[in-house]
Amino acid sequence: MRTISLLISSILLCIYIPSKNPSVSQGYQTRVSEFLSDISLRQKDSLIISDSPAEFSDSQLCGFEHVNDTTMFTKEELIQIQNGLKTNRVGKWTTAYFPKARLVEGKLIERIFKKRKGDPWKEFKKAIGSGYHVYSCPIFFRNNSRCLFYSSYHCGYLCAGGQMDLYKYENGKWIFVTSYCNWIH
Repeated sequence: MRTISLLISSILLCIYIPSKNPSVSQGYQTRVSEFLSDISLRQKDSLIISDSPAEFSDSQLCGFEHVNDTTMFTKEELIQIQNGLKTNRVGKWTTAYFPKARLVEGKLIERIFKKRKGDPWKEFKKAIGSGYHVYSCPIFFRNNSRCLFYSSYHCGYLCAGGQMDLYKYENGKWIFVTSYCNWIH
């Protein structure tokens, strides 16, 4: 019996780690889970994901600090997007969001690549895997009917890419609309 309750406690601890931001609502967490499921990230079991959501400084806003495209976004939405890009509303990615993925501590990834000796990618591939994904916290706007989501993949010195994708919620599903800031290295 003790083994079962320890197992259940361990599972619950792995599934739920509270957000750094106590103001994160259950509604936001539910929308994030549904969004990730709709775009099929929750079902992939071969993903290696940094548990630290992508965050952006003013100089890394992927061009959105200069966007004045009011054909796609209202001025209020552009401000909301800019603020959302700078805000981590999840805290850490957990198995609650990515039940089949392998989550790697973001600080571990940073430590590997901050080393000055040896080949960090060689060490990363030996210790962790061939590459890793980084995802931003989804930014929902327009009454939760639109979502901007940044994703990138890193697999070597000249092996990386990313983009900011816009999705719309239609007929009960999130549907890809377009990408911004596509980059490849």
